[in-house]
Amino acid sequence: MEFSGCFGTNKIKLNFCIWLFIYNSQENSFQLFGSKCHEKYFFLFSTIFSTHTYMIGKFFAKKLITQNRKLYDKIARQFADTRTFLWDDLKPLADYVQNGERVLDVACGSGRLYQLFEKKQVRYTGVDYSKELIKIAKEEYPKAQFFVRDMKKLKFPEKSFDTIFCIAAFQHIPTEEFRMQTLLEMRKVLKPGGKIIFLNWNLFSTWAADKYKKFAFESQEFMIPWRGAGGEEIGKRYYHGFLPEELEHLFGEAGFSLEDQYYVKKGERSTKEKAENIISIATLPRGNEK
Repeated sequence: MEFSGCFGTNKIKLNFCIWLFIYNSQENSFQLFGSKCHEKYFFLFSTIFSTHTYMIGKFFAKKLITQNRKLYDKIARQFADTRTFLWDDLKPLADYVQNGERVLDVACGSGRLYQLFEKKQVRYTGVDYSKELIKIAKEEYPKAQFFVRDMKKLKFPEKSFDTIFCIAAFQHIPTEEFRMQTLLEMRKVLKPGGKIIFLNWNLFSTWAADKYKKFAFESQEFMIPWRGAGGEEIGKRYYHGFLPEELEHLFGEAGFSLEDQYYVKKGERSTKEKAENIISIATLPRGNEK
């Protein structure tokens, strides 16, 4: 749906919010708009909210996070069954962790990253906002430590961890404000000289662009469906398609120094057109931990 000429410089931001309002009503998340009457009320709400795009954006960002969490609770067992092994892209990352270190796995899901450290003497902790996924993680990896936590509020003492991993999860955080909040929370619990290691989907490879473009509502924003075993849609998850320069900017603003960043496919460095994921490795410089 296209709306033009109503919002001046705030047009894109408000279009984003109104689209989400309609999307959530169709998913029966709440009932402010009916699926057949949203156009009738559009100009009313554009008049009321045109000067409050920041507030609306934050409100709907929270709704998206809640929607993702509820979906992961719903599909926890099916999701865990698709994440029983380590992707090839993850295996080389074990080299960044040394024996005796404390590792935090942010948005750990069902805990499969624990496999990466089974041959190392590390103290692993996993956190996820899905209580159902954490239940599965505790069953699968009883020697590890797991907690139900929001990545924006980790609730650990400062300077607790040597390395923080965030695998295919930062992409679920809407808005730059919440992404920065997440990075600053990681910085707080990371030891000086420690590393953060991220993997995000490359949504702009040739195959991904073809597969997911129909789910985009802005150039870097996607609502991608999760389907059951029979192909039926169970729900949609929000994704942000990161570009390398965007990630580098975020890390820098949060006080990290980017050490390495590359496109990767099957464990080998690749190109934007071919890669499945983006790996980012950043360090918290000593003296910059506050």
